[in-house]
Amino acid sequence: MSASVIEKNAASIALLVAIIALVVALIPQFKEYKAGRQTAIAQENAAAPGGAGPGMAGRDGPGMGAPGMGGPGGSFGGPSEEYVAKYHERVALLNDAVAKEPGNIDLILERDKALFMVMRLDAGGRRIAPGASESYLTQLAAKAKGVSALDLNQAELTFLQAKARVRNHEAFDAACEALKNYPKTPATTEQLQALLDAERGG
Repeated sequence: MSASVIEKNAASIALLVAIIALVVALIPQFKEYKAGRQTAIAQENAAAPGGAGPGMAGRDGPGMGAPGMGGPGGSFGGPSEEYVAKYHERVALLNDAVAKEPGNIDLILERDKALFMVMRLDAGGRRIAPGASESYLTQLAAKAKGVSALDLNQAELTFLQAKARVRNHEAFDAACEALKNYPKTPATTEQLQALLDAERGG
């Protein structure tokens, strides 16, 4: 490159050199900024409720308010009086339906499952959900209806899974034995209560 060319472009060359020097000087600062942002993000994630990551904002956060967590509908503090009253009303309606169709296994089962729910609600507590008692009657009703082997297998699996959480197995088995001819032989309120008490360990 001749001296005349260098002299002609001296200003441009000087500007280019200055830009390169500025970029080199800023590289360490950019690295520090990037490291600082990563640290801040990590601290924000660690501070999420329950220590959970995105989509799992703690046990009680969004995405975890399914029915059954706490009272019906996911609210904590137990079911409302209106909810309890509606279940009592449901039992009365199902009693009327069973009286009109005495041999309807589906109606009998629904009525007795509703009775179990009323017993659970009247006993109080935050988490009200069906359990082994309902699953046992469902299994017996499935056998009585002569459902397919696949459907019966599912009913039996559901019952065995629920039975694993029973508090008093000896009393529960005895209560199940008393109901072995259900629904051909209707269950009494006392028999249903005994089954539920054994499930709950009462």
